[in-house]
Amino acid sequence: PALAPDIMNSSGITMLEGIRPSWEPTDNMPGVIFTMNDGDNANKRILLFGGDMGPTSFRAGDDEVNLILRRKRYQLPVFVRLLNFDKGFHPNTEIPKSFSSLIEIDVQGVAREALVEMNRPFRYQGYTFYQASYADLEDGVQMSTFAIALNYGRLIPYIATGITFAGLALHFMVEIYRRRR
Repeated sequence: PALAPDIMNSSGITMLEGIRPSWEPTDNMPGVIFTMNDGDNANKRILLFGGDMGPTSFRAGDDEVNLILRRKRYQLPVFVRLLNFDKGFHPNTEIPKSFSSLIEIDVQGVAREALVEMNRPFRYQGYTFYQASYADLEDGVQMSTFAIALNYGRLIPYIATGITFAGLALHFMVEIYRRRR
């Protein structure tokens, strides 16, 4: 349903349409429309969308209010600083072949360097840092984007492999014992 043009939004969006959620969580964009009383008995309709690049700004009485809808942020146990970014292209194209970031990991004042590549993530205390993307910004500045996952079950495949190996070894030892008897 289309909304009146008096709706406030930083991206110029004037309507939201509900759709069935996707199986891929990154495809799902949240949105909300609400009415806010600014204190002067004037209602303002505000639309917040997860894809907005900037905050929606408005005045509420004497105050400037900035609202943005974003994912929940989590504090990492480390400080990460980009030292160098390197990208390689397929021959005679502008299609990226590989990209990697040399980062500095600072844990309570102790710093060390690590390399994060496309198919070689950096792991630290259950966190996995994946090289997700990059951007060339103005003035030749490069930016590196990481996807960070906290994987509680990272040891489960190793444990399962160990149990399977122990079970097979026991099975073959029992069979050898039976045949010798």
